[in-house]
Parts: sequence; C-alpha cells; structure tokens
Amino acid sequence: MSGGSDTGDAGDTQRPDLEELPAWLAEVVVLAEHARAILRRQVAPIIGGCLVLVVAGWAGLPALPWAAGGMALAAGLIGMRNARAPQGADLRAGAWSGIVLLVLDMVVTPWGLGLLAGLHLGGGQRPLLHAATCTVIASAVGTAGLLARLVGPSGSSRRAGLGAWERTVPWVVVLALGAALVWLLTARLSWWWVGAIALGSEAGTLLTLRAGARAESRPAEAA
Repeated sequence: MSGGSDTGDAGDTQRPDLEELPAWLAEVVVLAEHARAILRRQVAPIIGGCLVLVVAGWAGLPALPWAAGGMALAAGLIGMRNARAPQGADLRAGAWSGIVLLVLDMVVTPWGLGLLAGLHLGGGQRPLLHAATCTVIASAVGTAGLLARLVGPSGSSRRAGLGAWERTVPWVVVLALGAALVWLLTARLSWWWVGAIALGSEAGTLLTLRAGARAESRPAEAA
C-alpha cells in the first residue's frame, strides 16, 4: 500500500489546447490533469490495499492496531513521496498540496470501505467504528507526512547538508504520530475521539495548504 514518486509523470501529462477556455476553467483542467496523474500511480495500492484489508477483516485480524497501523504507514508514504510539485507544473502556489490532499482522501476512503466490508464478513464487533477509526488515523498521518516534507529545507539548503531532514524527520513524524494515534484509539475507542481526531486532521490540512503555498512560492534554486 505505497505510493509513487516525488516528481512522477504529472508534469508530462498531455494537455488539450487551453487557449480557448476561460482562465478559471483552464486552471481546473490543469488541476484535474495533475490529480489524475498522481491517482493513476495509486491504482495498484488502492486495489491491493482494499483486497488485503477485506481479507484481514474477514480473517479476524484486529483492526486496531494492525489495520490502522498499515493504513497509516501507507498514507504517510504517499503524502511524503508526492509532496513536491514536478518541474513545470504550472500551478498557483498551494495548488499542488491541495491536489495531494485530495488524492490522499481518494486513496484512504476505499481502504476504509474495504476494511468495513471485511469486518462485516468476519462478524467483527462495531465494524463501522473500527473502519472509521482506521480511516481517520490514516488520513491524519498522510497529511502529517505531506506537511513534514513541505516545511523542510530545499534547494541550496540541501546542498549545505540539511537534506537529512527529508530523509529522516518526515519518517519520524509519520511513525510517531501513527503510533500515538493507534495507541490512543486502541485504549479509548469511541466516536468522540474519532471525531476529535478528524477535526484535528482538518486543521492540519489548512496548515498543509499554507505550508505548500509558502514552499511553492519560493524562488527556484539551482539544483
């Protein structure tokens, strides 16, 4: 259940002639092209993840901590790997981060539904609550992984030796937050906690959009 690369084929997507379209509609077309390019790289993780989660739920594997941990790790990996917009993306500042957040939702939601189906088939207790909990945890950790990559140094800062940030700190954030949320919700499973973490995750998306806008508006630096 892992994602594609930082600068995949989004920038190489073939575009229709946009000169005849209104400016706002042309921008929507460009956004959709990039979202489709990222999502296309997630087809195998979506399908494979759903199948694994259906089988795991059916077989009686506890959703907490095992399914939640796997979904969180995979979502964090997708967020980290797609954090940086490809060269020539032709997007306004912050738009790329919004696209990645949208794709994360489109990946995590089918995983949650697959887990829900498996838990129902396996006769698990409170399957809806467990599936929703795992989905919320994965969404929060995916957003955190994306944010951790966006706030790190870039360009000449990497050449100065700070590139270790992107190799270590985002992973620490993903693993620590994932472990903390899984532990918390395993010990205190309730709709109240799920709702509170969902609200916190939404607040995290706002921070991520701001961080993305700031990172994407930096002057381009030579590699």
